[in-house]
Amino acid sequence: MVMTALLLAALAAVVACAGRRPAHEAPSRAPAQAAPVAVAAPSPTPVPVPAELACTSDADCAMTSFGRWVLDADRCYCPPCPVPRNAASAAANEQIWLRLCAATIGPRCVAPMCPRPSTAICRQGACVAAPP
Repeated sequence: MVMTALLLAALAAVVACAGRRPAHEAPSRAPAQAAPVAVAAPSPTPVPVPAELACTSDADCAMTSFGRWVLDADRCYCPPCPVPRNAASAAANEQIWLRLCAATIGPRCVAPMCPRPSTAICRQGACVAAPP
């Protein structure tokens, strides 16, 4: 019985408000614009092309794990996955690494898990990895 009385009171309140206009609301903010979505794009060749990437034909390029020059024994590194480089630069980097680093850090290096190596090709005057 009490429940019925409560329901009737609630129904009366709803009916009493039925003819009224809703209270004026402040305008909402402008809809938020969607944040721009980053889309992967091929990295452009730097201009001017760095000497270690410069080429005139595919024969000028090589994939190498010795992509950086070693200035001294304190800056030795373990060879990472192969990267495209100018063949002469790659050979020079490997020779200096072998001379300064092979005996000291070389035995401690672990071969990285690299994807199947690509070949290096010359595109727009720079050595790049060939598409798979």
